[in-house]
Amino acid sequence: MPRALKLLKHLMSDWEGALVGESRLLRILNPAGRKPPLIWCYNSAPEFPAMAQELGPDQPVIGIRSLHLVTPNGPKRFAEDEWAAGLYAEALLASGLALEGCAVGGNCQGGGVAAPLAARLVQSGLRVGMLVLMETQSAAPYPGHVGLLYGAESEMFNPYLRGERLEPTWDRLFESWSVEIVPGAHGTYFTPENRATTCAGIARLLRDGLARPARHTTAGIALELIGLPQSAAAGQPLEVLIRPTAALQGAARAQDLVLHPLWVNAAAGFRVQAEVPRLPASATAEPLRIVVDAPEPAGEWELRLFPCREKFGPVDWTYHNEKRYHLALV
Repeated sequence: MPRALKLLKHLMSDWEGALVGESRLLRILNPAGRKPPLIWCYNSAPEFPAMAQELGPDQPVIGIRSLHLVTPNGPKRFAEDEWAAGLYAEALLASGLALEGCAVGGNCQGGGVAAPLAARLVQSGLRVGMLVLMETQSAAPYPGHVGLLYGAESEMFNPYLRGERLEPTWDRLFESWSVEIVPGAHGTYFTPENRATTCAGIARLLRDGLARPARHTTAGIALELIGLPQSAAAGQPLEVLIRPTAALQGAARAQDLVLHPLWVNAAAGFRVQAEVPRLPASATAEPLRIVVDAPEPAGEWELRLFPCREKFGPVDWTYHNEKRYHLALV
């Protein structure tokens, strides 16, 4: 995506803060601060210095930019956000900055980049202290603490205002989580009247989350799929056969395990299912028969499977974040 990269660098060319590294994608404010750095993905230039000022000089803030106004905000954005996350991860790891124990976050469209960025940094072996998602829902599990922030008047994004009960989903997706509600509606959080309360909410999430141990669970459980077809019917149930390895069965006996399927298509975005299948404990060598919902529309889809504990997020993070299966849905 050379055009998008060129536009991204242009939009960041007049940002405040010192340039970091050679990528022209990273800026830093409060560089002398003693706290673990906060890597935050913003949607516009003014949000960056506003947050850095409110969080105070002891909080280093590394600013990166979302794809807002870079690419259209549609179904393709999920894959584009993962592309951007890869760029930022490469730039951060090559920057020479002391990132150990950092927090990663983003607001609105920035959260769509922050979530896969945090995952990539964990994959690299970096200890990430926490992930902060402001008015963003994560499609994939994350093996650590996640802070969630919503506006008290944000009817489109605040699940509590919509009557949604997402706590069981957060239990399954994240090792642990906490929530802050701040004054304001979507798009108003960094205005002069709201930015102090917004950043105070972010600071509370950081204090809570960074005080918890970052475990990034890797339990050594590898899913072994048996005979996954190369094609399947779109919009229909799909039976997946899983070999009952000793590690998988031991984990299933010790705790309630479910399978979180994530389907990804470059043009159609992503799909998750509301009801996730359980991974049963079995004393036999017979394959485990799990049914997942194949999405629509037809096309080339990528299936990512995450075994998760119902209360404490994903297990064996490294293996399952890399293991992806390709199917043609017809």
